[in-house]
Amino acid sequence: MTSCWLPQMVDAALAAQRKIVQFARDDGGDAPTAADFDALGLQLPIDGTRSNAPYLNAINDALKSTSISATHVQTPEQLQGLIIAAQHVLDAANGTPGDGSPEPTAADFLALGLAKSKIDNAGAVGVAMLADTVDASTLRALTTDENGKAIALPDKLAGLLDLIQSLIVTAAGGVANPPLDAVQLGKLGVNLAGVAHNADGTLQNWPAIFAAIAGSKKDGSDVNTLDKLQALVNDADVSQAKIRLFADDAVSATDPLTTPTVDDYHNIGLVNPVADATGLGLVGTGTAPEVSATTLNALMAAIKALTPADVDTMAELKSVAAAARAAQDKIRQYADAQTSGAVAPAGSDPMTPVAKDFADMGVSGISNFKTPTPDRSDGMPAGLFTVLSALATSAVDGKRTATADLVQGIVDSANKLLALADGRANTPANQPSLEDFRLLGADLSSLGKAAIKTD
Repeated sequence: MTSCWLPQMVDAALAAQRKIVQFARDDGGDAPTAADFDALGLQLPIDGTRSNAPYLNAINDALKSTSISATHVQTPEQLQGLIIAAQHVLDAANGTPGDGSPEPTAADFLALGLAKSKIDNAGAVGVAMLADTVDASTLRALTTDENGKAIALPDKLAGLLDLIQSLIVTAAGGVANPPLDAVQLGKLGVNLAGVAHNADGTLQNWPAIFAAIAGSKKDGSDVNTLDKLQALVNDADVSQAKIRLFADDAVSATDPLTTPTVDDYHNIGLVNPVADATGLGLVGTGTAPEVSATTLNALMAAIKALTPADVDTMAELKSVAAAARAAQDKIRQYADAQTSGAVAPAGSDPMTPVAKDFADMGVSGISNFKTPTPDRSDGMPAGLFTVLSALATSAVDGKRTATADLVQGIVDSANKLLALADGRANTPANQPSLEDFRLLGADLSSLGKAAIKTD
């Protein structure tokens, strides 16, 4: 009886082999069935419903792809590799990321019909991200397009890899085509339900999220897994909201729960991640970061002087940050360069700070005394002149104007002195002290308190 069945088994195996090879050669036609693989001694996996249909469909999708030709399915060993690849991808796509299922490899994706050129272009980072995306996906998501229509598995994988390429290009500082957007992140498996949305359903803080991706490490290591990408999105959303809230006058400027830190500005892409000598990660390989440990204080003061509506977009926040940084640099450089105490005529040179520079770095009170300074033909307000005079002394240098708090102290001390000279009533708390004179460049400590006229 064995000898009787043997020729039939051989014939069935040969017929199955021809059928599979022709299907791959023609990219379609009479699709192989589970019985064809059985005839070759190859058993298809089964899912939780005891069905092998998902695996068969994935295999036939691969056979129909242009990347799989007749030469790739000539032997049972080649077909077994295709079956294993289908099992790796479909078993991973069970909706539970990181559950211990083997993540697919580049060889699996290649066996399932993903073009070798796409895999090579994506590199190890892109392939690892694709495997991570598949691991977080479901069978339905892998076999349907965004409109819910059936899609061949190789085409779906190719589409996901294109999205990943957009992400990698954006992280590297390039411009993806089409540009990366929130919809693409959702297709990659990022959960956007928990971030802030506008009334029309768009992401309220998408510019901050995009900037965070664009400002991440250029090698893609900050976004090369779904977990990392999800964390980056969540952090950018929370930090942007925190920065916007900080501008609200009702929020404390000293409460650590509502006060942004360098990390918050890093989270929205305003601080580059490449570490400098201090290890703070504030120096980029290209343009300077908008925020650094030095400029943070000025930016915080500037934001606190504004309203939430003034910093509710990345464009506005970048503008505020750039203005604060420029103003701080200008004031510090002026203090370093001037030693004579003389103040140049208003508008006569670009290096002398003006009232707007102080406002840009969040320093208030510079315009409290607007009366023109006596004996000056330029009409410079007394408040600005007094502060500039202090900055121009040899006693006040860049170190003493390095932060908005220090500059604010100089302005406050100048206003105390001007109020006294103006004959205004001074409460004991507002009377100039030795420290006020020191901040203005005049060290009177050797004279004693009796030498200071306060009435």
